[in-house]
Amino acid sequence: MATQALLLTNVGGDPCTIGTLPMVGFSDVGQGSFAPAKTAKTSVTLSPGESATLMLGAPATCETTDQDRAAVEPALSLTLSVGPPVLIPNVYVPTHCGDPQILRFEGQARDIVTSAMSDLAGEILSPGAAIPGEPMSYRVRLINPSPHSIELAPCPSYTEYLDGVPATYLLNCTVVSRLRPDESVVFDMHIAAPAALNPAGEHRLGWHLEVPAGLSAAVSLAASPEMRRHVN
Repeated sequence: MATQALLLTNVGGDPCTIGTLPMVGFSDVGQGSFAPAKTAKTSVTLSPGESATLMLGAPATCETTDQDRAAVEPALSLTLSVGPPVLIPNVYVPTHCGDPQILRFEGQARDIVTSAMSDLAGEILSPGAAIPGEPMSYRVRLINPSPHSIELAPCPSYTEYLDGVPATYLLNCTVVSRLRPDESVVFDMHIAAPAALNPAGEHRLGWHLEVPAGLSAAVSLAASPEMRRHVN
């Protein structure tokens, strides 16, 4: 038996499910689709970067051949559960001894190269006024400057502090669980200003990602609206 493998890869950033067995047929319109073997799966779920193999098989030799059919089909038509048919060129499927069959349809894991969370960069954005004893709002932007995706898994903790008074919390990873290269995400943050905070002095707001060699960012808050930003 001659075989031909078609590789379907999820190139998006989210998992996708191929809910029904793809329809594969000859490129000529109206030629129908190949019958599946009993062992072929009917659906596959692919994580980002994972692939599914659609294996076709056709009789390579036979006692009598169909002279009205081409010996080899150079293109196939592929139809998924959504979207129009897609022409797959540059295939080699013998057809003179009978129609091909879908032998196998299954997912296969693909190694995804990722960077560590220590490669994340970040900055503190738009901190509000520091009023003694009152909560203060600000934002933190995490940026992936690396050439690979960075998984926020397991979800990391972070420590924030105002004038040296720390508090540690778990980051809200439901906002995003992966940052692709050059992507960024902004988190809303809140911190309680110490009751003994001197409203006329200069104060330091800091933020640290609690992973090995994790990023640290800080800003200086003056009594005036002017701020000096520092990113370590």
